[in-house]
Amino acid sequence: GFDRMVQVFAGYEAYGQYFSYFSFTVIFAILADAGITLFVQQKLASQSFSGDWFKKAIGYKLWLSLLYAGFAGGVGMLIGLQDFSLLSGLILLQMLLSWISFCRAVLSAQQRFGASSFLSVLDKLLLLVPALWLFYIVYQGAAVTIYLFTWVQVLSAALTLAVAGGLLQRRTALAGTPMKSPSVSFREIAGQSAPFALVVLFMFLHARADGVLLHLLPADGSVQAGRYAAMYRFVDAATVLSYLASGFLLSYWTRHLHQKEMIRETVDRFFRMMMGGASFICVLFFFYSNSLQEWLYHTPSAEGASVLQWGMLVLVPYFLVDIFGTLLTAHKRLWEIVFIAVGCSLINLILNFIFIPSAGALAAAVIAIGTQGLFAAVLWGISEKRWMIGPAISSIVRVGILATILVILALVLQTGSLAPWYQVAFLLGAWVLLLFILRLFSWQWFFSWQKEP
Repeated sequence: GFDRMVQVFAGYEAYGQYFSYFSFTVIFAILADAGITLFVQQKLASQSFSGDWFKKAIGYKLWLSLLYAGFAGGVGMLIGLQDFSLLSGLILLQMLLSWISFCRAVLSAQQRFGASSFLSVLDKLLLLVPALWLFYIVYQGAAVTIYLFTWVQVLSAALTLAVAGGLLQRRTALAGTPMKSPSVSFREIAGQSAPFALVVLFMFLHARADGVLLHLLPADGSVQAGRYAAMYRFVDAATVLSYLASGFLLSYWTRHLHQKEMIRETVDRFFRMMMGGASFICVLFFFYSNSLQEWLYHTPSAEGASVLQWGMLVLVPYFLVDIFGTLLTAHKRLWEIVFIAVGCSLINLILNFIFIPSAGALAAAVIAIGTQGLFAAVLWGISEKRWMIGPAISSIVRVGILATILVILALVLQTGSLAPWYQVAFLLGAWVLLLFILRLFSWQWFFSWQKEP
């Protein structure tokens, strides 16, 4: 609600500028971490590994945060991102979010999934307090700018990091004296975490470079970036669930790496749940993009509706990348992910350079579907070939049946006289019912995972 209303009040052009700056700071945010977060999570999940090594990892991350700030600020100004206030605020935000992710990784590695999940949404919850007051109580006097939006996010992230620090301090105190570990140098930490860093860098480059390129268009770059942002915020919101799932799966699979049947069952269950969710979201946005565009942004736009319609299809490969990319990460096949990510990123950049100038945000959306789909297909193929791990054929068929029924139902509903929102409500009810009929979701799965040692 906050993010959407900022775009409504500030306008597509101003928000498009914010989105491009934000995408740029996200691409290089890995410099503030260099893969340490994933590396630490995997190490702590597989063994009691703390002491001198852990302290050095924290010191190394502090140094990297300063490196990121200097590098991102310098490069951003060089390529034409001249709004220093906006750029510096978003760089600070990424630094804080990087540290929150680090704290979450430590808690997840300690099997504290509840605390980790709470931290992942706490900064968003803190945004709701001023947002509800500003937008839904003092609506007429809401003077919102992208600068206010940025610095409120910084404040929320800072408060969340303070809470995260308190949780970690408490867990460390409860754990008692940590197990002794061998002395490790910064160079050794950097060498071992480098594959993690490269994976994250190229995955962010693959996912975010198009937003920056749209802003740099000579004519209506900010407007095109704004249209793309109007779609991408829903991709971001939906992928929060897969992000939480991948955080859980990395620790879970690392601990049960030699129990192939358990991993195969988990892959199948998450495939059913995530593809079941993606099916509904994709059908909803594909068939009701015009109504959603008008309702959400109060400005009917055929171009914006087309971007919503096609862009949300990228959720399917995104979810698959999260599942199978996490599986390869748990098996320490990081260089393979790097190689695939580099190839897909290059294809994505080349196609965007060719088609964005003529087709704008719609081209970026369609290209993302293709290159992310290629990324997902290769990761899935490696998983099947190397470990014979993948979703069961029956699960694929069930997801296909769900998607087919939803598409047919949407087509039938649109031929009638029901208002769009009644149609959406009917579609939602049918989807929930089908999830249980086709056994694509069960609460018992969560209870069974909680019982695992």
